[in-house]
Amino acid sequence: MRVFVGQQTASISTSQLDSDNIKDLASRAVAMAKLAPEDLYVKLAVLINWHNIYRRLIFLMRATQMPIACGNVPARLKASALSVDGITNSDGGNAGHGVVDVLIATSNGFSAGYQRSSHGVPRLSLPKKWPDGTRL
Repeated sequence: MRVFVGQQTASISTSQLDSDNIKDLASRAVAMAKLAPEDLYVKLAVLINWHNIYRRLIFLMRATQMPIACGNVPARLKASALSVDGITNSDGGNAGHGVVDVLIATSNGFSAGYQRSSHGVPRLSLPKKWPDGTRL
């Protein structure tokens, strides 16, 4: 939840969506905003085709593409790392994917949303000997 008090703003979030908690959350957000410094550029979104701008951008990799994107990438990264002279061990790797839904709605009737995805393929490889001469 984001609240505006004049040119002051605050954001707060929760996973408890019962009405009592939302009322308390709103009250705390207003109190926080009143303590925030003024921001001359803060304002509510206006009812224009703002959301159409975001529709043209691709934030989301469809779920059907993820097995192709992540598939055997960790194994290929491991093989690539171990092919480097001096790298003798691999300490794991994985592939992950996440999707976030974002919805923006304001008290003046503006409403828009989008989804975005992310993925990562971390890899840790170890040398036989560190630069300081330490051997594994």
